[in-house]
Amino acid sequence: MAQAAPADYKPMAEYWASRAVAGAEQLEQALQSGNGVRAQRAWNAMRPAYEHCETFSGTMFPKADTAIDQHPVGAPAKAGEHAIERLLFAGGAAQSADFERAEALAAAVTKQAKQFRTAIEQTDFNAHAQTLMNGLTGLAHELGHAKMAYPESPFSNTSLRDYRNNIIAIQETYALAFRPQLQQENGALDQAITADIIRLAGVLNAASGYARLDKAAARQASTALVADLQEAAGQLGLQPAELEE
Repeated sequence: MAQAAPADYKPMAEYWASRAVAGAEQLEQALQSGNGVRAQRAWNAMRPAYEHCETFSGTMFPKADTAIDQHPVGAPAKAGEHAIERLLFAGGAAQSADFERAEALAAAVTKQAKQFRTAIEQTDFNAHAQTLMNGLTGLAHELGHAKMAYPESPFSNTSLRDYRNNIIAIQETYALAFRPQLQQENGALDQAITADIIRLAGVLNAASGYARLDKAAARQASTALVADLQEAAGQLGLQPAELEE
């Protein structure tokens, strides 16, 4: 039986974590300027990097994930990138935002992002194949379920962009951590997963905005991808991921 080799994905994880650190530092600088429009642009520029980390951040580094990217349903985030989002974007708050509070939150995000990057550098990804598969499958499931029910970045209206970055992250993680081994074990299943990813990406890319997203089609594509990833886990000597509804 072929074994997964997540260490091949680690350089990509380190790259996106470094981008997350740089984005947080640039947001701090923008907030220090007191220019709301500049701060909004910096927040927008910061976000994609962490969305690329979501295949592994929540399962491998849950403390950092909560600190950086918490977005509780039905209540405003109290810390992290989404708390800053609310301060900068809610009610068109670009010029009236609480910059002192936002700057303190951004400093905390920068600190957490640096710790996150260091933790990645110090982690043997091959020893966490199961955890990475859990994160990959979990994000694929979330894209068709929780993220369809509630927009992730509602104040900035950038949720669809978040999801497009998520599907790129899924493609990157699968291709580098699991695909070479699955191709040896079950080429047909690899082709099915690749097609599933393309299908879900197509649904996300076809929409002009979150409100126009075909959520039923996204759910169907996500469900197919999750089912194939669960089968792939068994082919690679791993357990199927436990998923949250």
